[in-house]
Amino acid sequence: YNTKRARGSSVMMEAGLANQLAGVSPGETSLVACTGNLIKNIVGSSVLTLASGVAAFSDSPTSLAPSLLFGFVFAMLSAFCFSILGRTCGMTAAKSYAQIWERTMGTGSAWFISCILIFKTWSAAMIYSMII
Repeated sequence: YNTKRARGSSVMMEAGLANQLAGVSPGETSLVACTGNLIKNIVGSSVLTLASGVAAFSDSPTSLAPSLLFGFVFAMLSAFCFSILGRTCGMTAAKSYAQIWERTMGTGSAWFISCILIFKTWSAAMIYSMII
């Protein structure tokens, strides 16, 4: 019995049920599911990188203060960027990065943002596979 497969399928069923209850059609994700996934990704990556980063440059407890300051600054920058992204989605009634790009920059170069997102996703997967 493969427990990993069973957990993965139950998570997929829960996500499908949540999307069904939220009235989201297949192939789309509800706002709640997206927010949950975003929080899991941010928390997961922060837990791994902050601890290893602090341990890499000092054993002293006082080195935690600058690390937390940097973490806070980057969290505020991230929040600002997500806020701008949300406002842009609201103004353009877009549901994806490609739609935002098409509606603000034109359709001729919309392929460019899709290529960047594919590369970003691929590189993040490679980085996490190295951590694990």
